[in-house]
Amino acid sequence: MAQKQSIQALFEKGAKLAKAGDLNGAAKQFRLIVKSNPKVAEAQFQLGQIAARQGDGIEAINRFATAYKLRPNEPGVVAAYAGALHQAGKDDAALTIYDKLIALRPTDAKPRADKAFLLQRTGLFDAAEVEFRAALANDPHDGELYRVFLATKKLDADDPLINSMKTAWTSVKLNDRARANLGYALAKVMEDTEQYDQVFKYLDPANALMANAFPFKMSARKAEIDTICQLFEDWTPPVLDRTTKAQPIFITGLPRSGTTLIEQILASHTRVTGGGELAIALKLAYQTIDFENGGKMPAPKAITDLGFAYDKELRARIGPHDIATDKSIQTYMVMGLMHLAIPGAKFVIVKRDPRDVGLSIYKNYFAAGTHRYATDLRVIGQYIALYERVIAFWKARIPDAIYEVAYEDLIAHPQDETRKLVAACGLDWDEACLNFHQTEREVKTLSLHQVRQPIYASSTNAWQRYEKELAPLVKALEEGECL
Repeated sequence: MAQKQSIQALFEKGAKLAKAGDLNGAAKQFRLIVKSNPKVAEAQFQLGQIAARQGDGIEAINRFATAYKLRPNEPGVVAAYAGALHQAGKDDAALTIYDKLIALRPTDAKPRADKAFLLQRTGLFDAAEVEFRAALANDPHDGELYRVFLATKKLDADDPLINSMKTAWTSVKLNDRARANLGYALAKVMEDTEQYDQVFKYLDPANALMANAFPFKMSARKAEIDTICQLFEDWTPPVLDRTTKAQPIFITGLPRSGTTLIEQILASHTRVTGGGELAIALKLAYQTIDFENGGKMPAPKAITDLGFAYDKELRARIGPHDIATDKSIQTYMVMGLMHLAIPGAKFVIVKRDPRDVGLSIYKNYFAAGTHRYATDLRVIGQYIALYERVIAFWKARIPDAIYEVAYEDLIAHPQDETRKLVAACGLDWDEACLNFHQTEREVKTLSLHQVRQPIYASSTNAWQRYEKELAPLVKALEEGECL
């Protein structure tokens, strides 16, 4: 009895510390429990949760695996184990555990949805569709589930799922988040079924809900760009004594401009590892210039340290590699500084008709709180104008480091443009770059379906279908960055 009471006390203390954010202190309590009795599944589970929060994927898997062996029929344990396996890239193992969870909770939409997401991200779209439809049968009011499923699925006009979506749209059960997600999904269905006059009927309300939840201040964005441009306006790059040998390929551009396609092409090369949206460069560059405190010119040593810090974090993220892509699109803000810090870096800018870009931004749901400008057509136009200002700024200063590829040219002449792209990145030709859609790698962006298809031209000049609705965007583009 005394031991049981002691374990209970340790558990309560650990739970309290974890809730307060003291993860190390909490882990210490749970380890004491495990040391006393390694078969206490709850303690193993909590240690797994802590490891996951601290970014230790291996430890999380090991702890969840132990908890799973002790409690194989506990849904929370099974779900956590499957999630940790997926995070670690052990997708086959994760799918097996998801099947176990589905068997435990056959009427719950979430296990099937989680399995569907995994299948979708790895390009197994047919298998994902089976799970998505089963999940939606369990929860026909889940707006996010419709949206994510239909990102990689084009419904036929007579698909019964469309009526289910329209019924859900009129339901009072939908909260704002679910309604916004469903609105984006319905807008896509209307476009896929060529009911173009119905698209903005759902798209405008969806964006209005997102704008209300996540307001955007264009003045703050303009001030950020003003700071960068003023800081480096008359900058004479210093000569550095030592530099990193890293050779990242930074792929940048506006959202929905084709950056994911470009990365997939390059990542198909035998020498290139696709890094995805790593979000390293901007963070480290802003730290180097002390951006939060107004910005200052970095000393040569700080620039050198920036290069090595980037390379260290890059290798920690993707492991040993020859050349890696980094598709963090905000890197365009600090291209000049990253070029100096990493002389071996390449910068690929993807250019696309801003009207098509603006439309695509407005049509798509972005993760909550990100791309807040994307919910207003006029604001999108102003944002694009600011982006073009920054691109022109850096092209004038480091022209030899930047290669610009036009999305429309790539679509029209894929072989010629792909060869030029590969050569501009300092790579020998690899035929696999033309067969990028066959490359097996997980894609986590909105373009996860498109990059698994051969190049197609249906996305060019799409804005012309909605010329009337897009008038605010076009006007803003014509005016430039007038705020």
